[in-house]
Amino acid sequence: MDAIKEMQNCRTLVKQLLERHPHLRDNDEKLCANYWYIEANLHFREMSAYDFIQMYAERQITLADSITRMRRKVQEETPELRGQLWEKRHKKEEEVKEYLKDDSDALSQV
Repeated sequence: MDAIKEMQNCRTLVKQLLERHPHLRDNDEKLCANYWYIEANLHFREMSAYDFIQMYAERQITLADSITRMRRKVQEETPELRGQLWEKRHKKEEEVKEYLKDDSDALSQV
């Protein structure tokens, strides 16, 4: 499957999960677990951790980074799918940017 098609599929499934299950909007771990369950028809109770890690390492399932990146994009574009923590995280954004800028300035002086 090509990269564009994979991103479209990821967007569609992430959006569906956020619409149907509001508790996933603020919990990336649960979002990923639900995504993988649907994507690969994974039965976590029946598979070993080794099997899951091997599938993940071989990219037979979508990487968590891709799922969470798509969640952020969907929530940016669709405010009604934002969780309760979205606003709190974005209020801290400027503070974090300033901290990182100050930290990088200090490192450049070394």
